[in-house]
Amino acid sequence: MIHVRAYSAPNWFTTGGVLRKRRMIEAKGLPDFTNWRFITLTVNPDLFQDDPCSAYIVARKRMRKFLAACRDAGLWSDSARWCWKLEFQKNGWPHWHLLVERKTKMREDEMKAVGVLWQLGRANVERVRGDDFLYSFKYAFKPVRSGDDGEQDLFEDSMSWAAPAWFLDYFKAADSPAEKPQSFSRARFWQTSSGFYTKAQPAPSPASGNPSSCILPRPARKVAERIASTVQVVARKKTGRYVASAVILLSCISGQFFDRVCFDALHSGAVGLGVNSYVAPAYTIQRHTTTDTWKLQHLLNQNRLTLVRAAILQRAGETLRTC
Repeated sequence: MIHVRAYSAPNWFTTGGVLRKRRMIEAKGLPDFTNWRFITLTVNPDLFQDDPCSAYIVARKRMRKFLAACRDAGLWSDSARWCWKLEFQKNGWPHWHLLVERKTKMREDEMKAVGVLWQLGRANVERVRGDDFLYSFKYAFKPVRSGDDGEQDLFEDSMSWAAPAWFLDYFKAADSPAEKPQSFSRARFWQTSSGFYTKAQPAPSPASGNPSSCILPRPARKVAERIASTVQVVARKKTGRYVASAVILLSCISGQFFDRVCFDALHSGAVGLGVNSYVAPAYTIQRHTTTDTWKLQHLLNQNRLTLVRAAILQRAGETLRTC
């Protein structure tokens, strides 16, 4: 027996990962958005021959120049804070929600100027009217893929993807050995200005040369599927005290795996300590993983938690959630 629980590092692909991303952002301190300008930037399909992928590539590069052009035009000050969030419409086209610290009323000609400077489509300008905006703000943080936390098995259902197929499957092979292939697996969903957060932020570590990475990009769909197929396995002492842990890649999504473990718990073959957190038979994990067996074996060699001890912890209300 060994403790296995859901795992999701902060990411933009899964429900749990986005929740952690949002909590990290909120922990940095969000400004009061009251009376800020809320600008929705869309792209015109006619400008891109109904090709949303090309529209996204052009628009994401346009964003920096657009913000600079608006400052130069006096639509907001150079010190105004801003943030934007990438989303996808139901038709699969990208759009951006931009919040800008402009509290004075915008004239009609200024609002028209925002669209003119955007150049790629329509720009809708509104005023943030109150604290209720935070609810809409949080709602904007949607995962690329939903249903990954055991809520329901929608992995093969296209409706479980909040991002369109062109975004998920985009992969451009390298034109030469010196180049890397391109994908959207590391796309930027959230961006802020300098000084946006209200709490003091740690100083960035000094850069040492040009950053480089040996990780070859993969299509965003593959990355999302991999993230949704991981669990954390924890070796513990008999008392439940933490010893060691590792993230294990399963051969199925975690929701399917926890359905199986829940079945074992209903028949006294496992003990539930919380939502998607069980002390389960090691062979159940072994049957559902093929690539990380060495990690699992290392944890099993250190583990001393038994089914009986787990049942005692369950009756005592111990979830072992924080360790």
